[in-house]
Amino acid sequence: MGIGVSLALAGCEAEPAPDDDDDAVVDDDDAVSCGQSSGGSGGSVGTSWYEIDGFGTPGDGVPDYELLVHVPEGLDPAVPAPVLMLVARRMPLDRPTNEMIMLETNGVALRDFLEDQGWIGVLPLPGIGPDGISWQSSATDDAFLPAAHELLADNFDIDLDRFWMVGSSAGGAAGNYLSWRHGGLVAAQLNHAGPNPFAGSWPETPWDDDCAALFVHGPTDNVVSEASVEDGALMWEDAGQRTERDYEYEHGHEWNHAAMNALMADFFPTTCN
Repeated sequence: MGIGVSLALAGCEAEPAPDDDDDAVVDDDDAVSCGQSSGGSGGSVGTSWYEIDGFGTPGDGVPDYELLVHVPEGLDPAVPAPVLMLVARRMPLDRPTNEMIMLETNGVALRDFLEDQGWIGVLPLPGIGPDGISWQSSATDDAFLPAAHELLADNFDIDLDRFWMVGSSAGGAAGNYLSWRHGGLVAAQLNHAGPNPFAGSWPETPWDDDCAALFVHGPTDNVVSEASVEDGALMWEDAGQRTERDYEYEHGHEWNHAAMNALMADFFPTTCN
């Protein structure tokens, strides 16, 4: 990926240059210069499972509080790699299903998208939290995110300025909460059809750290309303965060791989901490 403007301020608020073509991939002029190296090493190229010390219940045969990590083969070892983490309300509680998400879903491989972009991809497999349900109300899950970030930073040379999060539906709500709580780690999030977990009772602002956000919703979504997605966008906007919206998504509440890949490829490279 080419490097365009070098930014000295947190949040990467510079206005990116427009694309000079119609494809979904950003051009060199759109990219921002981040590149704070974690200096980690020892992680495996390809798709591997990693357990996080202090989380889960090792040895009981139940996979929980783990990370499925895909590292593209063509990464330049001299350049820190961006990280994309997918968040769900609760990822499937078994390794094979998570591996299927990474390797191929409906004929589309997330792995291939990561290879094309040069990003490390992460699927967290959190265990059953004290509430049994969701990231945003489980203190254990909340602590899991920085622990996962630390594991990635120790095992791979990641770009600490480009740790991104994407979630759909309840995963988008979780992304709202986690990227607000951990803005010092998360540079940007893409929320597809995720309601605001604060439901209008927003936390105090300004926030300590910048975190850009793209809010996506489709007019045919009959599960989550545009108003509930907009509630989160307004929270971001009122806090002075970089906030973008795409409310013309054509696939309703469905996660359409081609459409989402295009949105991620356009949005995330223009952001950094």
